[in-house]
Amino acid sequence: MLTNAVHHSMFVWPLIKTLLSAYLLLMLAVYLLQNRLIYHPPPTIEHPHQTLQLTTAEATINAVQLNPQGERVLLYLGGNAEQVAYSASDFLHHLPNTRVLLMQYRGYGGSGGSPSEAALFADALALFDHLQGQTNHPVTVMGRSLGSGIATYVASQREVAQLILVTPFDSLRAVAAKLMPILPVNWMPGTTTSISNRLISAASRVFSLVM
Repeated sequence: MLTNAVHHSMFVWPLIKTLLSAYLLLMLAVYLLQNRLIYHPPPTIEHPHQTLQLTTAEATINAVQLNPQGERVLLYLGGNAEQVAYSASDFLHHLPNTRVLLMQYRGYGGSGGSPSEAALFADALALFDHLQGQTNHPVTVMGRSLGSGIATYVASQREVAQLILVTPFDSLRAVAAKLMPILPVNWMPGTTTSISNRLISAASRVFSLVM
């Protein structure tokens, strides 16, 4: 019996160590590659619309510009793999008299740099401030999916005409936890976007929710 127990432990402990090592390596890979898992820049395409370029201290940001003479302004922040130029025709059809800027995130649509939460927050604020400085009307901010987190950040920091969220999420951590339930993503450092918390900060703004 003792011999069997020894042989069993000699087999089990190396297996446990192997599984534990693989688990720790998986956690490390998710942590190091989290930006690649979140952001999926689409291919850059040619389009017939104007491109507004805003140069910041870190990168040059492109935005597809529609109806540049429109008095009212809408800033659109798209999804994680969205080529926003494809959405231009819809905005032209539904908002023919509104100046619309569809932001290309860092690494998207010819914009420089690499995407990260802090970078996209800073770029969206810079673009918003640029637009607000060119109009007497408050700027409307619209975010879809990933962009909803960025949009709520802008609305929590600036006075917006309206905040529109399309298929939003509450937090990237919650999304990751559902996709990878075996990993303790809520305890891992990294992206922390929480829409619900920022909506409290932006409670005085008018917002619409489109699921």
